[in-house]
Amino acid sequence: MNIGNRVENHMSELAKKQLLGGNLFGYRLKKAVDDMGNPMPEKDSLIQEPVEAYVVKTIFELYTSDDPEVVKTSSSICKYLIDNNMRTFKGDLNWTPSKVIRVLANTRYMGYQLPEKSKVVDTVRKKKVLTHVEPVRDVLDSKGNIVTKGNLVKINCEPIVTEEMWCVVVKLFCNTCG
Repeated sequence: MNIGNRVENHMSELAKKQLLGGNLFGYRLKKAVDDMGNPMPEKDSLIQEPVEAYVVKTIFELYTSDDPEVVKTSSSICKYLIDNNMRTFKGDLNWTPSKVIRVLANTRYMGYQLPEKSKVVDTVRKKKVLTHVEPVRDVLDSKGNIVTKGNLVKINCEPIVTEEMWCVVVKLFCNTCG
């Protein structure tokens, strides 16, 4: 097994164990430690950063708006964010359409992680490619039992947006890409 496969398998296992990587726009990673000060990564959590969480929520609300006056493109959302002085993770106003799309496509904002969404293809150059794995929710019966297991893993954080809003964004993406 080559290094790329080992890294890929390890990342998948971390995601399935709900282990979080690091800071994310809208959140800060709170590292858990036991009474002796030893790290407990399985209990780490993402804590909302209020100003950034507001920006994330604004991006989702603009994109899913029913108002015909609101143009729902990543470029128009960038313009709105810049015009309203809403800053990026780095604290600047350098919003790009790809940054907006990354926010909209990130499952962590609804409280889930999607394992295997990317794959390491070159460990030397640290090159990753998207696998285009579609997020699939668990299907439950009337008693709440899992009928069909999805590929989303619940993570330890308070969601910034609802699952319903995130799913509306995914449906809108599908309409725009054909």
